[in-house]
Amino acid sequence: MSALPPSPLLLAAALALAAAACSCRSQDHAPPAGSAAPGPAAAASSSAADAAPPAAPAAASAGSAGPMVTIPAGELVAGTACGDHPRLPAEELAGAAIGLGEFTIDTYPYPNDAAQPPLTGVTQEKAKQLCEARGRRLCTELEWERACKGPSNGRYEYGDKFDAKACPSGLGAMPAYAAHERCASGFGVRAMHGFVWEWTASAWKRGKEEGKAVLRGGHGDQPYAHMRCSAVRAADPASSEANVGFRCCGGAVNPAEVVIPAPEEAPPALALEVAPDEALLGRLKRALVNAQLKDAAGVTSAFAKVWRWRPTPNEELIVASYESKKEGGAGVVQPLVIRLCDKTVQLIGRLAGPVAEMEEPSVADDAPGTVSFTVKTGEDAGEARFVYQFAQVVTQAPSWIKAGTTLDAPATSAAPSAPAPGTAEAASAPSAAASSPAPRASGP
Repeated sequence: MSALPPSPLLLAAALALAAAACSCRSQDHAPPAGSAAPGPAAAASSSAADAAPPAAPAAASAGSAGPMVTIPAGELVAGTACGDHPRLPAEELAGAAIGLGEFTIDTYPYPNDAAQPPLTGVTQEKAKQLCEARGRRLCTELEWERACKGPSNGRYEYGDKFDAKACPSGLGAMPAYAAHERCASGFGVRAMHGFVWEWTASAWKRGKEEGKAVLRGGHGDQPYAHMRCSAVRAADPASSEANVGFRCCGGAVNPAEVVIPAPEEAPPALALEVAPDEALLGRLKRALVNAQLKDAAGVTSAFAKVWRWRPTPNEELIVASYESKKEGGAGVVQPLVIRLCDKTVQLIGRLAGPVAEMEEPSVADDAPGTVSFTVKTGEDAGEARFVYQFAQVVTQAPSWIKAGTTLDAPATSAAPSAPAPGTAEAASAPSAAASSPAPRASGP
């Protein structure tokens, strides 16, 4: 008996099922909604960096994890160099050159989808598990920093000049990615600041604090300092905060670490240098030359007293009483703060003008970042302070001290009349002071 031809209803049903199956297979390989179409950076996620052929399950998992950026092998200038600002010397390396191998990093925080907000409220271990489920891993903190600094090792992902509008802080409602097109590194990694803090795979190895993990990115109450690529935060790896998320990396792990040991015995915050040697005095004088500060005709000057000031761990500055005297006239004093780096010296703090007397400076046990001292001129007397902030010094002094005060033997400056870096006038607006690259003094 011959077979009956299929009924039109059965044939239509079969065609519909086949079309649905084809559609599902196509969607299995489509990018997440709202994500950019895979370009060269995303395609690199299935290259040799992830050590899996395109058809392998691991490659398929990584390929469905959203857009990625390939960070080429190169040199990271980690942390912030001595002499630059803002800087937190107890938390970041002093501009150390570290070579890193190639790796990949998600373009956005997990789930790495421009149409979805970052996932937050997870522990470090949970973040690791979610990355591993995609065939990836948590980034190390130095990998994160290199992805942020870009090929030019900029202070911020968008360059060296702070821009409050580039990565607006995510305080309050979580901002939308689309409103932050400029918040992207030179490599093309996005939303590294102004959104969420991000877990890294790195342990906190700074000082004597143990058992903590490193967070990168996020935002802070001092954006020009806390939103730098080198800024960090310590966190309990078992914590799960509403403003902490993560992003994933791929490729071989770069083993380089940030290790900043604490001194075995903490030195005093302020100590008199009893007998400064000629090498030290020579460098202090070089700082005045670099600042174009010179004596008036017929005036002789010398560093009368020198103190070593340690306002924070891993930072040492010089507080000096610089005395000038004209033959037959009364002497004057200019209190100074000088930074000594390996290859540079900088005058970073001074009063607007000289005074007749400067009494011994002091610091409070609970406030090593503030040096206080009494100054006098005639019947005027008052307290002045040098206040340390993010590797800069703010000067606070009585209003009766005026620029250009001559007394009998002034110290004059050939520099323009604008305040020197570190004075109260220069530091009154921290974000403006930090908006341009730090001055780099010449000379040893």
